Amino acid sequence: YPICRDGSYVDKEPRYYQEVAIKKIIERILSFLTCPNCKTVNEAWRRICKCGRRLEDKRRLLLTMATGSGKTYVAFQVVWKLYNTKKIRRVLFIVDRIFLRKQAFNAFSPFGNAKIELKEGEIDKTKDIYFATYQTLYSEKNGKKIYEHFDPDFFDLIIIDECHRSGWKRWHDILRYFSSAIQLGMTATPKRSDNIDVYAYFGKPVYEYKLSHGIEDGYLANFEIYRVFTNIDKEGRLILNEIISKGAKVEIPEGVKLKQYYTIKDFEREITLPDRTRVIVDYIIKFLEKYGEFDKTVIFCSSQYHAAQITELLNNYFNPKHKTDRYAVRITVEEPYVTQHLDEFRDAERRFPVVATTVIC
Repeated sequence: YPICRDGSYVDKEPRYYQEVAIKKIIERILSFLTCPNCKTVNEAWRRICKCGRRLEDKRRLLLTMATGSGKTYVAFQVVWKLYNTKKIRRVLFIVDRIFLRKQAFNAFSPFGNAKIELKEGEIDKTKDIYFATYQTLYSEKNGKKIYEHFDPDFFDLIIIDECHRSGWKRWHDILRYFSSAIQLGMTATPKRSDNIDVYAYFGKPVYEYKLSHGIEDGYLANFEIYRVFTNIDKEGRLILNEIISKGAKVEIPEGVKLKQYYTIKDFEREITLPDRTRVIVDYIIKFLEKYGEFDKTVIFCSSQYHAAQITELLNNYFNPKHKTDRYAVRITVEEPYVTQHLDEFRDAERRFPVVATTVIC
């Protein structure tokens, strides 16, 4: 079945590695649907082959592609081909951010009314392509979790976007419930010690496109790392009474137990140091003014509150200077206008916002 060139993909030709990824994923999925007895290729919802042999239940695969290389585009084309050739009927696309749900929903626009965003408290079994956050799927209605309102064999294909970030414990129960579905995990993170469960569950990637490949091919921007430390970061630890006695302002987030000894991993999570944040922002301001204060910039922060602090400090400095009310915006799950902020930030024709703050996942 041909590549879709409708909606946001009008006149868009797949890059060479995207073509390879689409082909390899479809080949693997068709292998799941091929009866080892009579070699017949079955539709995903047919658990029993026409010859009477039961098809394989554990049908999992993993796609590893660098951020910005087009995982959603690949997933869309895979679904488009399989759906239109009637190999699958119903698809569940799981993300861990509401604005990512909206992004994916919009990317699948050629499916028209066949798709739906599954929101908290809503259950609609009349559609084919579903988009949901795992938070929504875990929410309850009438004493049952949302995903439990669907039959275990309702979906033929489940896609977990950024499966390394959504976390093993967060999506595992959902995938175990829909165990008969083909399950495609997508991640930008190669195998390492903190995501070993993901690779153990899905297995070796069916295709991998690394960041280094994207840079070498010219599709992704090269980068340099500048390591900058405040004096307290260099020490890597602090004793609460000592820094208070020296006049430092300290804030402890609500619900966090007070300690006397903190290490760098606790900063902006278990203890907030406004003076440290201000010093960091002052450095960022000088850096932007020197290298390009209108160049789009993303700042990764430690928490929602930390991102809000940095956004406010940047706006206090740059808004009056450039006569704008949004030099910097926060793009996090707590931000009520996160989708609007993200769209405006990504728009190359818009001068503002210049800086987006977000949270390290």
